[in-house]
Amino acid sequence: MRKSGYTLIEILVALTISATALLASVYFGQQWWHRQQEEQFFADFQRDWAYLRQMAIEDGVTVNVKWYYQQQEFVFERISEPGQIHLPKPPWLQVDYDSYWQINWSGEPFTKIQGITFIRQNINHSVTFTWQLGSGVLLRNDK
Repeated sequence: MRKSGYTLIEILVALTISATALLASVYFGQQWWHRQQEEQFFADFQRDWAYLRQMAIEDGVTVNVKWYYQQQEFVFERISEPGQIHLPKPPWLQVDYDSYWQINWSGEPFTKIQGITFIRQNINHSVTFTWQLGSGVLLRNDK
């Protein structure tokens, strides 16, 4: 006569499969979450620059974008109103600057190429933003 129920081996196999599925979903979920945070950061970066660009062109004011290494954040501001918009960088995203960096603009045509590169951690992928010569429009290039 056979007893009803599960053997120890069957329970261990089921637990192993469940644990593997859970670990895989956590890993891929974290990767997805990082990707979403990066895309939101890039969209915010472009939006904040477009806002400053509009102020520089329409109001004729000097605007500034600064990178603060210690705080790991960008600050978008009018020169006359410091510290207007703070944009923290996601911790896993690297910037190609190890120290302070800034760009000032008063609405006149850009005459030299300026850009900033963000490197995604654990993969050979980067996103470069370049200010278009002349207009100052921010261009995104994924590599």
